[in-house]
Amino acid sequence: MKSSVFAFIVLVALTGNAIGQPAVPAAGLAAEGEGRWADALRVYREHVEQNPAAADTWLRIADIEARLSGPDRAIAALQSAAAARADAEVFARLSQAYAARGYAASALHAIKGALALKPHSEDYLRAAGTLATWTGDYATAADAYRELLRAHPQELALNLSLARVNAWAGNSDAAAGAYREYMKMPDAEPAAWLELARVESWRGNTAGALAALDVYREKFGGGDAYARERVAVLARGGRPRQALRELNPLLVSAPQDPSLNTTRTVALAAARHHGEALSTLDTVRAAGAQAES
Repeated sequence: MKSSVFAFIVLVALTGNAIGQPAVPAAGLAAEGEGRWADALRVYREHVEQNPAAADTWLRIADIEARLSGPDRAIAALQSAAAARADAEVFARLSQAYAARGYAASALHAIKGALALKPHSEDYLRAAGTLATWTGDYATAADAYRELLRAHPQELALNLSLARVNAWAGNSDAAAGAYREYMKMPDAEPAAWLELARVESWRGNTAGALAALDVYREKFGGGDAYARERVAVLARGGRPRQALRELNPLLVSAPQDPSLNTTRTVALAAARHHGEALSTLDTVRAAGAQAES
């Protein structure tokens, strides 16, 4: 958890979490009960103008703004509520509002605030894992999934999320271990076997990668995804000639495929066919430039 989040929580606790905050104005509640949203907002905004630490009134404002399709104004009200009171639920609501608007980094920061107050909340940990993955903060995501696994070791599916964020972070050793824990599930996703083969290959365990692919073929019958992963493992694992033999039929049906041509470049370079490797690399670059245009 970043120190800035804790500093913010402490600041709120010292300056905004006042004892005996003013109650929500009855006139505003009455207006809400009658569906007079504009009148309720007017009453509430007058109230917080005089009492900026009235967190409950800020929350009422946020609810009404969300109802009236004013999401950014609802976020502003939730920010004021969070500044007025250090409350995990307020931070969680703020996080959800940010996420709904696509403000992923802010949503993650807010849910970290909720976790600072309730560090073992399952809901907040799951939200942190999802949001951290969304923002590419894989270390935070991994921390969240590890904490969830400590609380729920029987929930093997959590290992798949942990494996993936470790793989995306380049932590192949940790990813491989998490994938293997996940594979203990009888209904493990087929794609996970291919992902396991990939990370085993990345960490130099070609035999382990091919063994995972063999299991995939036995369980699911091979197919295009299997063939692609296998040639990539062979190319990276010091078997370039075998990779090229198995790659050629795939390239016949998809000669411009960037992934296959990248694998071909790796295999050609490993086989010391540097001129052909450079030519294939040009194909990959051309395909990338075309995709960007």
